[in-house]
Amino acid sequence: AAPDVTIAGNLVLGGQFTGGVNSGQRVNTLTVTGDSDLGGNVDTTTTQTYEGSVVVSGGGTRTLTTGSGDVVFDGPVDGGGQALNLSSGLDLNAEASNFASVIVIRAADLGGDVSSSGAQDYLAAVTLSGGDRLLTSTSGAFLQFRSTLTGSGDNLTVDAQFNPQG
Repeated sequence: AAPDVTIAGNLVLGGQFTGGVNSGQRVNTLTVTGDSDLGGNVDTTTTQTYEGSVVVSGGGTRTLTTGSGDVVFDGPVDGGGQALNLSSGLDLNAEASNFASVIVIRAADLGGDVSSSGAQDYLAAVTLSGGDRLLTSTSGAFLQFRSTLTGSGDNLTVDAQFNPQG
């Protein structure tokens, strides 16, 4: 079986993490209990959990991939002006800001505000949780929801061109 990896402390990633441990298997789950500096793409078979603050670095587009499961951000995320592609679901429990653009392939639970200079594209169902949400594109680029949007009584404010149908 693929191994689970827990980093009890901070992670500074300077290149791609595919989790090829020992036999070359991808890591099943990755959990980081401290802060993370993601300077490379991360690929796991299931969930990635970042419990502390996250900074995206290293230039270009950062891709976080899970075969199944979500990428979970429990602390604030600073995109470092880079694009974020999540080939996974998203469980956001804090603010995510300073991205060039954001693409989420599977379902997203937005428990924090999201800001980018460019487009935000949510390809599957989106749930707003934990209060009112603000989604911002500082350049006025498109914000697209290509599936359902559920608010549970929470308000959504969009500061971007809005395309609810994709």
